Amino acid sequence: MKLRIHHLLPGWLALASVSHAASTYQETFPHPGGGNISHTDVGWTTVYGSAATDGSANTTNNANGGFVVSNLGAGYGAKTTFSSSYGLAYTTEIISNTITTADITSISFLARNSAASDRYRIVLAIDVAGSTEWYASDAFFTTTAGAWADGAQLQQLAFTTAASSWRSMTVTTSALSVSDSTLAAALPSGNLIAAGLFLSGNNGTAGTSGGGHANTMRYDDFTVNVVPEPSAAMLGLMGASLLAFRRKQRPS
Repeated sequence: MKLRIHHLLPGWLALASVSHAASTYQETFPHPGGGNISHTDVGWTTVYGSAATDGSANTTNNANGGFVVSNLGAGYGAKTTFSSSYGLAYTTEIISNTITTADITSISFLARNSAASDRYRIVLAIDVAGSTEWYASDAFFTTTAGAWADGAQLQQLAFTTAASSWRSMTVTTSALSVSDSTLAAALPSGNLIAAGLFLSGNNGTAGTSGGGHANTMRYDDFTVNVVPEPSAAMLGLMGASLLAFRRKQRPS
């Protein structure tokens, strides 16, 4: 009987009655009151260089360090200080948000670097039929040179699965690289199992020749936005419309 009612409902109501499971993911990064903390402490992983050196546990905030969640008074949540020309910061916490590539509407973060040439690319890992595949956005983001205190700048990627919008990545315990060419086919569908940022210097390509950077690639508020679930008001309207429809179907 329930299936028959849904079949008779107007098309827009039947579609609206399907609740969305995915939820927006956001990492605001804590600002510790004491010393710096590591990315490990906030559920993120950081690696850098072609050997994918793990810098997740680093708390040293200098040019010879790795990655930190900074205690500096300027207020940003995370900073790269790796000596290599490129690195990756990502989280697998996003798995609990049950996000698929079809759910994503945009991905955003805040940034402000000392060097305007330093670049960020958004990175995703997707479960494709049980295999983990990594991708980096073809679009890269830069900031106006300056300190975080001069004003963090919002960076946002309007999400699309178009092949021209993504590049393939290699991420293992011993290798980290990004292809310098875009995909031959659209970004595959599947569950999102990791997301983050690929960070590099001023080279014009996306690959491992990323060029030197200023060791001040600051970022915060990493957010994966998804298609919103129906609001309480919409659910109430749906219920009222369904009740009215069922009453109308009763014999007089």
